[in-house]
Amino acid sequence: MSMLLEPGAVYQKLDDFIKALEGRFGADARYHTCSAEGLDACGILDFLMQRGKVTFEAGRLVTAAGRMCSH
Repeated sequence: MSMLLEPGAVYQKLDDFIKALEGRFGADARYHTCSAEGLDACGILDFLMQRGKVTFEAGRLVTAAGRMCSH
């Protein structure tokens, strides 16, 4: 989620964001949340979108800092 909050971060396609995740952390990276673990880039994006933490608005992926857990 923090990648979406970086200055100038604009991802107009889901695939663009997935490629950015894989580019930064590697294609074999696995992600975890408070309630899920072992997710690949597609899995974490799907998880966050299902919970409304990441949405597609005005032609781009967006999130809000207030939607991030801090525990």
